[in-house]
Amino acid sequence: MSDVTQLLDQIGAGQTTVDAVAADFAKRKWPVPPQPTGDAFEQDAQDPEPDPEGSFSEVAGYYAMGKLDDQQYAALAQAAAGAMK
Repeated sequence: MSDVTQLLDQIGAGQTTVDAVAADFAKRKWPVPPQPTGDAFEQDAQDPEPDPEGSFSEVAGYYAMGKLDDQQYAALAQAAAGAMK
């Protein structure tokens, strides 16, 4: 379990607020997802590399599972996007 998922679990348990996690996300150094290599044919034949632990895809996963609502996801996404610039 990454520190991102721990923070998301704390939101769900009412142990922290979305604003507090967004503040953390805004100053976090996010891992860069792996970039495809090789030609397009080879890429289609291979399974994509999983995103690194602690990446924003974990937040997207919680949203997809219904553990975050639209407003929570939007606040976290906006904070993370600012840190990724």
